Amino acid sequence: PEIASVIQTADNLCNGDVNAAISISINNTVGTPPFVINVNNDTTGTDYGTQTSGLPAGDYTITLTDVNSCEDIETITITEPTPINVVHTSLPITCDVLSGGV
Repeated sequence: PEIASVIQTADNLCNGDVNAAISISINNTVGTPPFVINVNNDTTGTDYGTQTSGLPAGDYTITLTDVNSCEDIETITITEPTPINVVHTSLPITCDVLSGGV
């Protein structure tokens, strides 16, 4: 079998989202159907099976297997924005005695 292409079709808009999606195109002229796709997140070790949407960021291995157990493998990296890091400081309240404060 042959994976013609693997492309990301939806992004994770925020850090930690699980909204990414990929599209997998198969060259049907190579290999013997039926074909089975497996999506594995190598970063987390999560096997998503045939799921191609609702994916978190990470490095993925896509495996295409035909009826004769022949395989083609492609990889893709799904990214996410860096987390927003809020840094705040506080200023103590002060009284101005010269402007009428007691």
